[in-house]
Amino acid sequence: MDDEESVFSILIGREGCDDEYSSIFEFKHNLQQSCLEEEVEEFSCGCVFYDHQYSNSTTNNTSKIITLLKHTASDSSFGCNYLLQFWSLVQVEGQHPHHHHHYLSTSDQPFCVSHLRKGHCWYRKLSTGHVYDVDEGAEDEQLGGVGRAYRSKNPESTPDLRLYSIHEFPLRDHAARCGLRVYLTMPLFGLHNNQCYGVLEFLSADATITRSLLSSLDQGLQIAGLKTTHTNYIPISNDNIEKMSSCRIEALTEIREAFMLITEIPQLYAANVWIPYGKCASITTNTRCMELVLFTEDVTRFMSTNQVHVQLRKGIIGTVLASESKSCFCRNLCEFSIADQPLAHYERRERLDVCFAICLQSSHTGDLLYVLEFYLYPTPTTDGYLASFLNFLLPAMKQELKTFKIASGKQLGEELVVEVIGFSRATGVTSSSQSGQPQPNVFPFKFKSVQYSEDQQGKSVSYASQTEQCSTAAAAAFDSSKITETGKRKSGLHLSLEVLKPHFGKKLKDVAEELCVGRSTIKRACRDYGIERWPFKEKHARNLSLVERESARDSLQDMWPSRGNNLGQTEAEKVMIKVRYEEDIIRFELCVSSGVQKLREEVAMRLNLEMSSLKLKYFDEDNDEILLACDADLQLCPKKGTKMGKTCIQLFAQLISQ
Repeated sequence: MDDEESVFSILIGREGCDDEYSSIFEFKHNLQQSCLEEEVEEFSCGCVFYDHQYSNSTTNNTSKIITLLKHTASDSSFGCNYLLQFWSLVQVEGQHPHHHHHYLSTSDQPFCVSHLRKGHCWYRKLSTGHVYDVDEGAEDEQLGGVGRAYRSKNPESTPDLRLYSIHEFPLRDHAARCGLRVYLTMPLFGLHNNQCYGVLEFLSADATITRSLLSSLDQGLQIAGLKTTHTNYIPISNDNIEKMSSCRIEALTEIREAFMLITEIPQLYAANVWIPYGKCASITTNTRCMELVLFTEDVTRFMSTNQVHVQLRKGIIGTVLASESKSCFCRNLCEFSIADQPLAHYERRERLDVCFAICLQSSHTGDLLYVLEFYLYPTPTTDGYLASFLNFLLPAMKQELKTFKIASGKQLGEELVVEVIGFSRATGVTSSSQSGQPQPNVFPFKFKSVQYSEDQQGKSVSYASQTEQCSTAAAAAFDSSKITETGKRKSGLHLSLEVLKPHFGKKLKDVAEELCVGRSTIKRACRDYGIERWPFKEKHARNLSLVERESARDSLQDMWPSRGNNLGQTEAEKVMIKVRYEEDIIRFELCVSSGVQKLREEVAMRLNLEMSSLKLKYFDEDNDEILLACDADLQLCPKKGTKMGKTCIQLFAQLISQ
């Protein structure tokens, strides 16, 4: 796999790729091929190119592709700058009977473009001269994304095709120079059979694959009498569990309530819950369709679908499903190929490298499997870091998931064996030296190294089991007696004042690294103890009473105002609100005491957005994104003076789906 620095040095778009030809004839002329004799139909949202001899056929598969492309070109909800082309299977007779050569070609096949971009023309011309070998034994560079989709009978997508290696996508650099970024391949089948006719390839100059785009493709496939192996692309929402059976609702509600406590774990960045989807359209026997049913907010912005196809022993989900212990850990998800880990490129773009997964079952739903993924912050993944996370996680799961057990048959709280996935270029969890007597684990667990191999399908080739200990700082911060039935988020997992005091006077960033926690976790703990700003100056370190007395809090109010009711006069006055949303900026005056609800109403009205789909954030002094969740958060927003002498609060808006 190419390293990230070299990958993103590939420029998107050479000079002129975004320019458009003045006419269809000029576009066809620059293809310099038989396209000059093809029929072209122009629709409101694109142009379809095809051979007229197939246009009126009711039995030929090509006519179905033309119908699909015509629907796409006339659907305004498709809404992006794209090239859509079909790759058909070609069979070449061999010298011996039954020895045939098979490859995919798009030459003389119909295609569609949304705009007459030069970049679309260049890539289409290049594609017509390229073929993908799909015979058994074909190498990655012979398969490409098109060949893999045909062979696996499952779709493949990436938010940025530069994330492919040149072996995974031979035309990667050419596509990038044509100004193309988003990439999707879908195998196409007859509506009433499992015969694969070929592969539909979608490339776009836009920044993402939208759900409206996928929904439009689904509709077009149905109209054309075709299907693919994805099932549907309903909007992702935690509210979807309300539509399930009562037993499943009870189980997922239990997990959702547990998440309220688990999301306070310092090392945790995001979490997902996957369950098998019973209506999977995949025709391969070792593939399962997994549906995303619960998640934390942070992870939803990069996912376009709530379902993925998973091969057993492949990727993080396939590995945990096939593992004996039903739990595994991976410190570098980017090592998985996209064939093994369907969301590999999305995770790599979001830098979701570190993941712990565990497979559970609930007495509410019998044998139904629940795969819980926990993404950790990407820090040096030492044994102490992972052990401290498990010392936070396992007691919380034991406390909250009353009806659940590990799918291996063990109860939560019994010894857990965690399979640590290693790759040829990474040896799994690294060792870290600890001084002094190590703290005991809250629950017993062991690590077992498992060497991942694509050829051996994740078969374990070496074992090294050992019991890991929680780091001193993390163990001191954890107090299982704080987990109660009420007030879980406030008094659950937190940093004690005794842990924080020795670090007063240090930089917040350095303290966060030492304690293996996020800076927001430290800030939240400080506010719970009445410390309204991290005391990083030396005078605070010499005289700790400064941060504990009320006078210190008052002196810092202009930088980090108190959440109390004694607000100064400036807080009650109107301030200038400046909000950025995508390319737009709005300004208006508002009284801070009006609260977040009123603020969101004003922003939604001016941006013509649904208030329920909107979230507001600001950057704090550490350049962290802080969500405005309540009125108290609004009081904490940094305020700046304008040239006109007014007080200004700068925010940015996002859709909840982002």
